[in-house]
Amino acid sequence: MNTKEESILEITRSLSDTFQTGVEIKKVRWMGPCERFPITSIPPRGPITPLPSDQCSFIDDTILLPSSLKDRLDADDFKPLLISAFIFDTKLLRRFNAAHAAILLASIPCEIGGLTLTFHFTTLNPIILILVATVIAFPFIVILPYSSQRIRLTADKMAAYLVGADNFLVTLRKIDELQCRDIEKRKGSKWMRLRSYVPSITERIKTLESTQQQG
Repeated sequence: MNTKEESILEITRSLSDTFQTGVEIKKVRWMGPCERFPITSIPPRGPITPLPSDQCSFIDDTILLPSSLKDRLDADDFKPLLISAFIFDTKLLRRFNAAHAAILLASIPCEIGGLTLTFHFTTLNPIILILVATVIAFPFIVILPYSSQRIRLTADKMAAYLVGADNFLVTLRKIDELQCRDIEKRKGSKWMRLRSYVPSITERIKTLESTQQQG
């Protein structure tokens, strides 16, 4: 373990004590673009996804950081990202899980109702049934990631009050300037932004700029 990783661990352990997680963070793991992780650190852990280059997360006693930032940011630059992740896990995760449960429960009667009407008014064609189910499910497929993005942005705003919006913006702008492939893809593709469980870095910066002006 190098000096930077030791500094990151020291910052993380201090934050873990502040947020009373009850977990001692012992390891740093740099996640490559092809590696996947659960989007929440506490069960139920949600969809498995690559770790975005502007996010960090925790699994058990390990902090997960994107390999695209290794040797490209100072240890202190990670602090705003860590605080936002801790807030999401310790304060907003129940809201995240409740929103997902509500959306999934709402989708069930809609699917049943839509398929029942299809049985009554069309011939029993499997292709038609698949199309109807897809059309009905599509709004819910979009709402799930959208709700996750909003909650993540709330964590960013709460983190900004603790670490300072200016400091958080410095970190995000440094990352944005690196032009990491996954970040640039999300910025340039509306469909990727709709499907993503995390907000784009552009949305994060705009949110913090608004918070900065209000403060």
